[in-house]
Amino acid sequence: MTIYKKYMDIAESVSYLSPDPKKKVGAILITKKKNGFIKIISVGYNRFVESENQYIKKLNWDDREYTKLHIIHAEVDCLSYINKNDELIGERYMLCTLSPCIECFKYIIEYNINTVFFKEKKDKTFFIIEKLAIEYNISLIQI
Repeated sequence: MTIYKKYMDIAESVSYLSPDPKKKVGAILITKKKNGFIKIISVGYNRFVESENQYIKKLNWDDREYTKLHIIHAEVDCLSYINKNDELIGERYMLCTLSPCIECFKYIIEYNINTVFFKEKKDKTFFIIEKLAIEYNISLIQI
């Protein structure tokens, strides 16, 4: 478990790249090969969608309900840098500073992530995530 805490530290560092002044979330995707070698595949953080639209660039982080419509979550940002059809050898692990929401968890399922480590639990929807994790045989581990 200690090794994963070190990778969680990396996810925590990545979270500081987020422009969100209220909630900084980071995620990293790693693979672990049979010989024990661990490799970082991708990183992500919560951010605004990328757009040339000047209006989006001026959005106010304080208007949380409206801002949520324009946010890409850290997990999706992380997975957007890889091709889900790539042959990633070994088990896939995602480490997130916040437990994934339902929408992000659908991507975790789609990308065949074996285990999700998280630091802070999002209590509102976590019971649904736990049900999905059992259904799709994905381990959830809080560290």
